[in-house]
Amino acid sequence: MSKVSDFLNYLIDKVLTWQFIALLLIALFFSPIEKLLDNTGNMKIGDFQLTIKELSESKGLDNLTKDLQGLSYEELKIFLIVCGEDATYYRFAPTNLNSNVQKNIYGKLQSLDLIEYTIQIEGDTQAIHFGTTEKGEKAHRVIIDALYTDLVRSGH
Repeated sequence: MSKVSDFLNYLIDKVLTWQFIALLLIALFFSPIEKLLDNTGNMKIGDFQLTIKELSESKGLDNLTKDLQGLSYEELKIFLIVCGEDATYYRFAPTNLNSNVQKNIYGKLQSLDLIEYTIQIEGDTQAIHFGTTEKGEKAHRVIIDALYTDLVRSGH
């Protein structure tokens, strides 16, 4: 029995080190890990962001990706609605957003130099007059181009 006990002690002390256990675990999980890594080639995560980055840099908008990532869903939606490369001026009278929320959104978009705006009272209605900036026009174009590029890529 002493030989069995000595052998078990030897296994525990010398063979079952953390390196051996790590190799054993890797060997056990190698097949599932290999399948997972093989499937990563099919993932399209980041394509849209990469397209925006490339297009914005080509238009001289080096920080556009960072600016867009800092926008909330509502801010981005409003930007896409009121800004565009085809129009330089909009009059907009939204009814479904709280006026303070609107002012905060427009203020943030203006601070990023994406739009210019003024709020004017017209009778009983508060109307917002927008002007697009050069950066806003380019940024809008980048987003639309990136969406189109991504849709075309996904169709093939």
